[in-house]
Amino acid sequence: MLIIFFFGMSSEAEINIEVSANKALLSEEILNKISNEHFFKDAIPNDLNLKLGTALIETLDSQKIYFTKNEVSKFMKDFRSQSPRINITSSYKVINLYFNRLIAATEYQVKFIANKRFDFDLDETIIINEDLIEWQNSIFQLKKIWSKLAKNDVLTSILTDKSESEAIELISKRYKNRIRRISQRNEEDVFSIAMNTVAGLFDPHSSYFSPKSAEDFEMTMSLKLEGIGALLTTEDDYPIIVSVVPGGPAEKSGKISTDDKIVAI
Repeated sequence: MLIIFFFGMSSEAEINIEVSANKALLSEEILNKISNEHFFKDAIPNDLNLKLGTALIETLDSQKIYFTKNEVSKFMKDFRSQSPRINITSSYKVINLYFNRLIAATEYQVKFIANKRFDFDLDETIIINEDLIEWQNSIFQLKKIWSKLAKNDVLTSILTDKSESEAIELISKRYKNRIRRISQRNEEDVFSIAMNTVAGLFDPHSSYFSPKSAEDFEMTMSLKLEGIGALLTTEDDYPIIVSVVPGGPAEKSGKISTDDKIVAI
């Protein structure tokens, strides 16, 4: 179940995706399948959930720009259970916070670059070596990092021969597309992140594919939208028609052409 709370006149939303009974049961079935059929089926550790919590946080926030130090500590306490079952509830909490913090950070960056107050002569640094980055103690400290990252995005765009206003427009559009994508997340997205993390604890080449993920994977590998007869690329987060397959449904319809943008399916 997806619950979205809106606060006052703010555009920010809190995403709280709860564990459904079907997904809780499926998580147990997946672990049982790994236990019985995986090559490393005898390697299930007693501290499975502790490893799961660590892996989730590292996967979602390897740069340490969304979670605070206290939040990480609290979550790791939740994962210290010795239960043989996957702590799916705590997994959802971590992922929910990640989605919410990503939206909050991006909305903050949209407002930051809209002010157009950039001083590129300042001596500022961004640590990119993940081994040297430390967890921040507060949201205030995180906001300083979000500002620097946004400023860096604008500067990087300017270095590709764009004016400052063009760079701001481009980066702002990219940020707003990110917010739109994250706001559309559902339980299957959250569950897939959790189960892929579980699978990765046993083997870096093992993955969980939901039915939708399997379709997307097949489409990505073939660069073909099944049933339409069109080759695709992406531009500004939208699929773009590269060419239509001769004799396919797209060509026969007479309504789909090269460079068309797919905005909904």
